[in-house]
Parts: sequence; C-alpha cells; structure tokens
Amino acid sequence: MVAVFDWSTDLYLGLCTVKDRQPFAMAMLVLPGSTPRQVLKPAFNYNFPLSPCCLPEKTMLIVRLPRSSRAFFLNGAKFEWRRLREDQLNYDLYHAPQNQNGPGVRIASFRTVDQATPLGPAHGFLQYNFVQPALLLEALLALSLNRWLDMHAM
Repeated sequence: MVAVFDWSTDLYLGLCTVKDRQPFAMAMLVLPGSTPRQVLKPAFNYNFPLSPCCLPEKTMLIVRLPRSSRAFFLNGAKFEWRRLREDQLNYDLYHAPQNQNGPGVRIASFRTVDQATPLGPAHGFLQYNFVQPALLLEALLALSLNRWLDMHAM
C-alpha cells in the first residue's frame, strides 16, 4: 500500500495518507486551477430556430462554468491537471509557470481506454515524461480525485 484516501462523511473530501508522510487534506490535491471553463450562450431567448453559430457576436454571452483544471503543489512547484475540451474524460498534466503568464509545459497525459491486458482490464493510459517518483505518485493521486470529482459533477 502506497497511499490511502480516508473519505469524510462531512462536507469536505477527507484525508490522504501517503506512506512515510503525515496525513494531509485531499483538497490540497485539487486546488483551483488557472483555466476557467467558458462557453458561449445566446443572450436572448429567440422564438425561431437559430443556431448559436449564426447569431451576431454581440448577442452571445460568455458564461464561466467551474474550472476545467485543478492544481496541486509539490516542492514549491505548481502542477495542474486540465480536462480536454474535446473529450472531458481525458486530462493533461501541466507544470504551471510561477508568474501565471503562460500555458505551462505539458508533462503528462491521461487517456481513457478500455482494453484487455495480460494483467487484466485497463481503463486508462498515462503517458509522462518526467522521472521523479514523488511527482508520479502525487500526480496519480490528484488525477484519481479529479476523475472522481468530475464523474460526480463536483
């Protein structure tokens, strides 16, 4: 056993216990990220069929929905799991810049896939390009929570 999520019955997530570390709040793995999710919505209710792509630009509103990214920190560095717009079940992990003036560098990606393997069924594929074991563990814990929160629309 490497880590345990101790779920709370209250209104917060609970605690995460990682081997050889003090327990910490699971919320630390899913802090607000830097990328808000935005969608265009018609500003008025029309009485005739008209697709949003045909509406004049000034009749559209930008609606901010819950963030499509959640962050965690490791050794003072910020990392963010960001859901893909095209497929909300897939995520990319970014090393976020300290000054928030850029998109960051993608260092991993998670893609859902259902396939049989010699060890049993696989439900996802994680590809990463870093070698720090502590970052891999933290990223996997954060990804697990992100997926759970997103599946439960939280």
